Amino acid sequence: MSRGFNVAHQKVSLDVDLGEKVLRGTTEMTIVPSDLSIRQFRFDCRQAQIKSVSVNGKKATFTHHDASGYEAFSDSRTVSDVHQHHLYRKYIDHAHKEVLEGELEVNLPRGVKVSYQDTSRETGPAADEEAVGVYEPLTVVIAFVVKDPKTGVTFVGGHGSRMKKSFWHAYTTHAPIGAATSHWLPCVDGLWSRCTWQFEVTVPRTVGSLGGAVRVEDEDPDVDMDMEEDEVVPGEGDTEAVAVEDKEAVTEVTETAVPGSPKPEEEEDDKEEEIDLEMEIEIEVVGNGAAVVEELPHADASKKTISYSLWNPVSAQHIGFAVGPFVEAPLPVFRDTDEDEDGGTPAGFPIKVFALPDQVADASNTCVFLHKAIEFLTNEYGSFPFDAMSVVFVSEYGKAQMGASGGLCVASDDFLYPPDVVDPLLSSTEALTVALTTQWCGVNIVPRTWNDTWLTQGLAIYMAALFMKRLMGNNEYRYRFKRLAETICDEDVGRPPLAKPHFRFPLFPKDLSFINLKAPGVLFILDRRMTKIDKTFGLSRVIPRIFLQSLSGDLVNNALGTNHFYKLCERVSHCKLDEFFDQWVYSCGVPVLQVTQRFNKKRMFIEMGIRQTQTDKSGEKKPVEDTFINDVIRSEEGVELEDEEEGGPKTPLFTGPITIRIHEADGTPYEHVVDIKHIFTKLDIQYNTKYKRLKRNKKEVEAATAAAAAAPPAASASNNNNNEEDEVGVVISCLGDVLQTDAELEEWELCEWGKDEEMRMSNEAFEWLRIDADFEWICKIHVNQPDYMYASQLQQDRDVVAQYESVQFFADSRPSKVYSTILLRTLIDRRYYYGVRVAAALGLVKMAVSETSYIGQTHLLKAFQNLFCFPNSSIPRSNDFSDFPTYFVQKAITRAFSLIRNGDGECPREIRTLILDILAYNENSTNSMSDSFYLSDLITFLADVLCSSDSNDESTREFAARAVNEIDRCGRLDTWIPSYQNVVTVAALEAKKRLFLKGLFAAKLQDLIQFTRSVNSSEVRLAAFEAMLHIGGLRNHYIMHYVFASAALDDSARVRNGIIDLFTRYLGSLAIKGDMSAASHADDNDGMIVDDGTQAAMEARKVQMARTSLLGAADILRDMLRLDSSLQVELWDSLRSPYHSLEAKAQLLDVCQVLFVPVDAFKVKLSTPSLIKLGVGYSSGSSVALRVESNIPAPEKTAVLPAIKSKRLKEQAQKSEIVVVSKHNPKIKYSVRPGFRITTNPGPKKKEVKRLSVKLSFK
Repeated sequence: MSRGFNVAHQKVSLDVDLGEKVLRGTTEMTIVPSDLSIRQFRFDCRQAQIKSVSVNGKKATFTHHDASGYEAFSDSRTVSDVHQHHLYRKYIDHAHKEVLEGELEVNLPRGVKVSYQDTSRETGPAADEEAVGVYEPLTVVIAFVVKDPKTGVTFVGGHGSRMKKSFWHAYTTHAPIGAATSHWLPCVDGLWSRCTWQFEVTVPRTVGSLGGAVRVEDEDPDVDMDMEEDEVVPGEGDTEAVAVEDKEAVTEVTETAVPGSPKPEEEEDDKEEEIDLEMEIEIEVVGNGAAVVEELPHADASKKTISYSLWNPVSAQHIGFAVGPFVEAPLPVFRDTDEDEDGGTPAGFPIKVFALPDQVADASNTCVFLHKAIEFLTNEYGSFPFDAMSVVFVSEYGKAQMGASGGLCVASDDFLYPPDVVDPLLSSTEALTVALTTQWCGVNIVPRTWNDTWLTQGLAIYMAALFMKRLMGNNEYRYRFKRLAETICDEDVGRPPLAKPHFRFPLFPKDLSFINLKAPGVLFILDRRMTKIDKTFGLSRVIPRIFLQSLSGDLVNNALGTNHFYKLCERVSHCKLDEFFDQWVYSCGVPVLQVTQRFNKKRMFIEMGIRQTQTDKSGEKKPVEDTFINDVIRSEEGVELEDEEEGGPKTPLFTGPITIRIHEADGTPYEHVVDIKHIFTKLDIQYNTKYKRLKRNKKEVEAATAAAAAAPPAASASNNNNNEEDEVGVVISCLGDVLQTDAELEEWELCEWGKDEEMRMSNEAFEWLRIDADFEWICKIHVNQPDYMYASQLQQDRDVVAQYESVQFFADSRPSKVYSTILLRTLIDRRYYYGVRVAAALGLVKMAVSETSYIGQTHLLKAFQNLFCFPNSSIPRSNDFSDFPTYFVQKAITRAFSLIRNGDGECPREIRTLILDILAYNENSTNSMSDSFYLSDLITFLADVLCSSDSNDESTREFAARAVNEIDRCGRLDTWIPSYQNVVTVAALEAKKRLFLKGLFAAKLQDLIQFTRSVNSSEVRLAAFEAMLHIGGLRNHYIMHYVFASAALDDSARVRNGIIDLFTRYLGSLAIKGDMSAASHADDNDGMIVDDGTQAAMEARKVQMARTSLLGAADILRDMLRLDSSLQVELWDSLRSPYHSLEAKAQLLDVCQVLFVPVDAFKVKLSTPSLIKLGVGYSSGSSVALRVESNIPAPEKTAVLPAIKSKRLKEQAQKSEIVVVSKHNPKIKYSVRPGFRITTNPGPKKKEVKRLSVKLSFK
């Protein structure tokens, strides 16, 4: 939508008040009109108070329609209720549009007009080509104030908070996408209005300069100034976790003095010195990537003004800042000799990392790879698009979220990890690499339309994956994409196509989760196909060309569209790709291939058939707790639009080349590229005859070698002359050739192939075959080759994907002792990639069934004892996580234990006892690495084995009590020595919640409230809030009000938004599983089984069936909550609250849309008395007489009763009530006192009535 002008340059001056959570500023925009008749300019501006506006120095009138909608429906809740949620949505609908229309309307003042530009002179700063017009630029200056913003900017700390001032900070959040900056700065928001920027940010000079700074010695030394009156110091029995993120003063514990300890005076001096150092920490301004940052003089010595510029045009969405006491973290520079010779990025490239004072070491450890990543990306894709790059880690951001802007990445401190923590290594590295690649594709280059978002998102993640390949190796790269393809196959059901995502606005980063999943996978197979044809360079040639077009100006407005990308790929690959894009980009779903094969000895061909069966499935999306509310709305909107397919057009046929790799008798692979064009494709593949057969296992090889050695030389020569070498065979080394001796076979209870299988093996024409060996498809493949061929593939194929596919085949097949032996050898053999060993450990769970005498359980126990226990014992050794692959295998085995079930569906007693013992005897004192995640996983596994049982007998309750005691012990340890991000306490709370829902633990809401207090970390508090909801918080009106009040008023933005997220997830759980808290604690009738008849059973079954469908579960949820008046009041008050962010309000509106049927009504409350009321009077005796009295107002006349002259009547009147009855209308009666004025209505004109005939009586 054209606004009639373009912004060429914008200068921003901000004064950031961290204490009051206020932004005061002015912005000066140089705009170039594109319409001569324009008289009004519209800018995007929300949450701000506009103080003044001027155009070319002249004051201008303006109108500000704040789209936040905070003033809407501000009357009492009795005026309207939650059933009018659709009216409220319409009221704030202009805040939820795809294209912003502008809330601030600025009128062109008198004396200022739009005129043609004088081309003989230069005008203003450099601008975008689209911004340069034929009209004279205008300068618009807007002064504004933003107080305590809820969207776009987050303030952490401030006056009234319990956080130390040395950790107060503020930062931009870049959400919602395309509409975030306008929540704190008047601008033209979005992705496509680009201009250059100048910033002047005024902040306090040091922490001590923050308003209201008080030195500690001025206060009572006996009082902890960070403790509140209601704060409880954790003691014995408390499992309260000490916050990692919350930067609060820790209460000191008084200890007995020991010899050599410092004196109290020295401790006080050290504390004072530490506080002085904190007060001297500089307040830093981390802004968009600028190589030169200047400090301007300021009139107030306690403040400073930082100035920097961004001359590379970017949109308003991609500007941001972070202000606070950040400290720059030192980064090592690693450079390879060959990269130096290639002329890579200079070692002095200005990339900086900032973190809060207590996280500097973690930031250095987390970002140690950044220089390496920058060098790789610049060598592959060209120069960095901005002058410098800054990464700043902040607290209270969303879980594992970050916001990218021009030369700046504001990231959550969740990504930080110390050197002794293993688990976040890969995920944090990949996420921060994506933040770097987004600078190329996502900030500098933006999508042409919203439908092209998949392209910029996918390219950024794909580029990051290539760096991860360089960093972690090809095995990790292929393994991760294989797992990615499996996830896509599971998730791409009922989903819209990549290029037609059907976004619901406002758009937030979590709405791009499926695009972020599928887009890089599609680009991966596109690259494979392009490199397959004519051996081109694939995307490695396409992506740099896109960035070159951006530099040369050939890419209009730096906006990349799907059609442009498609044509560029065709030019590079010299082949048509229209079918590929139609099937993978503009359609949804994935292919399912059923492959049949047999060897024709007469023709010497392998006859193969490939059938696509993806259309055989209904494709109905199953309800998922995390996305239930959003999925229901999408489904209902699809029904209203009468779409044939909810998720978009499905592809009945996928076409393209596919590689079939056949390993023939001598082990030589032969590749055959075939073209799939039909639903069923019949193939005849030529067989290449060979004379030598390879030996499949070590025993067979040893036997053949011994026979060859024992044979006479003449016989050997005769065999050679007769070309019968296949009797000996080709000897090659195989993976999985462990545990081969007879003693090991007996000790480990291993089982080999039978004679029949050996005979069939020797008669097979080829060893194994693979479909799509080059990973050119994202699909599910089912091949009917025999199991021993998969065994050969597992042992002899060097491709990690081939090994993983073989393990998955055995895990999904009918359980067998032979399969369990194969999986065990894979698990034990350290030469296998760790991902394959993890899959083998989980596959052994499928072998632990009665048909195999639970051999899988035995093999898992033997493997755990062999790898991690003392010799000939089941007692685990001390932890040693120095070998990362072994650490992941150890976690996988313990997870596999928790998944074992007996015939009754319960975990065997010896297994659950083993898991409890592993947790109880966990020893990490000699380990150089942290066991935080290992402990949290063990707690989760312990809850898994307990919740697997439906029985509630005495032994189960006794074991549950032991487990809870052990969980409490871990929680107390986590209080004293906090784990990484308190993951142990979070796991403990989650485990207790599940045990309560199973009826094995008596939890109390009061016990959980202590974990919701601000002294705990955000993750602990959110886990406690979630547990409160699940154990019946909605049935307790006070708890429910506490939850919603915390979501609106809590100091932590992460907690506020997190409560709304977990509430929507809880509703999904309620719809899919029902109210588990009510079911677990229902009356069990003393063990009696009550049969309500077949009707009740049928109704229960019908409800259970309905929960399996999306719309059925939604209907059940509506019926459950439609009469909950307390929930309706809380939701309606939250919707109209000014304390919720735009994202929270959008979620609450979605919840109301799912739960409550909209009613077109608007209740009006008038102060009118009821027409009829009930009166009471006493009759004779003790009886009471009821009478109906009318409240219809009497006709209005005015009369004065005459004075009563009779003394007797006067005395009687003073003691009695006088009733005046009109003679003309006996129904009109008045109760008055003598001399009082009465009023009736004579008609339209009011006048005094001097004479009124009345009848006077007493009662």
